[in-house]
Formats: sequence, C-alpha cells, structure tokens
Amino acid sequence: MGQTTASEELEFLKKSLIFEDLDDATVSALLEGSLLQRFPAGTVLFNQGEIPDFLYLVLEGALELFTVGPDGDDTIIEILEAPDTYTVAPVLTMAPYLVSGRVVWAGKLLMLRGDVLRSLIAENLQLSHNMLGLLSRQFRVMVSQVKSLKLKTTAERLGCYLISLQEEQLGAMEITLPYDKCRIAARLGMTPVSLSRALAKLGDVGVSVKGSRVRIGDIDALRDYCKPDDLIREGQEDLRLVTGP
Repeated sequence: MGQTTASEELEFLKKSLIFEDLDDATVSALLEGSLLQRFPAGTVLFNQGEIPDFLYLVLEGALELFTVGPDGDDTIIEILEAPDTYTVAPVLTMAPYLVSGRVVWAGKLLMLRGDVLRSLIAENLQLSHNMLGLLSRQFRVMVSQVKSLKLKTTAERLGCYLISLQEEQLGAMEITLPYDKCRIAARLGMTPVSLSRALAKLGDVGVSVKGSRVRIGDIDALRDYCKPDDLIREGQEDLRLVTGP
C-alpha cells in the first residue's frame, strides 16, 4: 500500500511551496520516513478532533475538507487540488483537526511525518520561510471565502466561482465544472436548490448550463454583476514570504 517517495516525484514536489529552494540534503531529510500512497475515492484520511501525525500533500486528484453538522449532513469547507496541503497548522501546533479530510477521487498523496517536519523547521531557515509563506497564503484564501459568504449573494458567489474556472481554463467561454453540482453547492456555502436558483439568476447575464458544461455568453456582464474581489484573487498563487525591506 505505502511506499517511499521515488526520485521521479521530486520534480513535481518542487512545485509545492513547502519544497521551494530547499537544498537536496534538506529535501532528503524532509522525506525521511514519508509515505507515498494511493487512496480510492471516498477514503477518509483524518477526522476532526484527531491529533495529526502526518502532513498530507496532494500529488494527484483532490482532497475535500468537510465537517458534519448536527443533522448528520456534510458541509464542504474547501477542496484541495495538486500540489496543495491543508494540514500545516495542526501538524505544527499538534492541535486537533478542525475538519475531516476525504479523497474526492482516486489520487496519490505524500504523507510527511509531522515530527520530522517540526524538527527541520527549527533548524532550516528556508523551510521556515516556506512554511510561513504557505500559511500566509492559506490565511488570505480563508479571508477571501469569509468575505464572499458575508458580502455576496448566492448568485454572486457562483458567478465569481465561474469566473475563476474560466480563468483557469484559459479564458474559454464554455467551461467544464470540475465537480458535481452538489459538491460545488456545498463548497460555495449553499444548498443544491439554491445553486439551481443562482444558475437561473445568472441566465439574465448570459450564463447557460447543460450538464457539466457552462457557457458564459458575456464575461464582462458577468463580472459587472458579481464584482469579483480582484484585490485578493489576483496573484494568490505567487505569494511568497517577503524577508527584505
């Protein structure tokens, strides 16, 4: 089931901010005792309330963070795609997970030992910088989501999400939804019924849907309607810790 990371994985790992600009010795030390493992869709990797042993880095597929409400229904907090990780804060603080983690579809994850990571951070300045940069980026993403939930209607939130997908898919006017509509609704903090109503509302600004395909007839009209927060969205992936003046 599990295996150590192979050399062919290293180039991909360097795309993660955790490994950026680390020397070979530090990378080797960080991978000491790590596991590279494939998980089938639906596998729950950790549950809220547990103390973490590993930092999970998504290499293939996607991982959804969710919580279970009093009624037993899941609420999706975030969906992580390769190369990304959520578990930095609980691993560094050895605090209980606030959410649970589940594999969306079959994928490959790198499991870094928490004790090894904490020891290396204490010794390696570049790794410390990388982790601070990653935590800062994740904090900004969280703030962006809170602002969206508090300031925008369901239709506006959905419109902003479609714009982000359109940008990821190289400006195509017809885009493919990456997940089923129930999962997208939960991710955006709405019910499936609210999602359907929001899609109908966006029809007034040229958005049409057929299955998993969404056509954006007028991107400028959609932007005018939902007013995406460019201050937070632009350059998010390029954020790094600034150590100089």
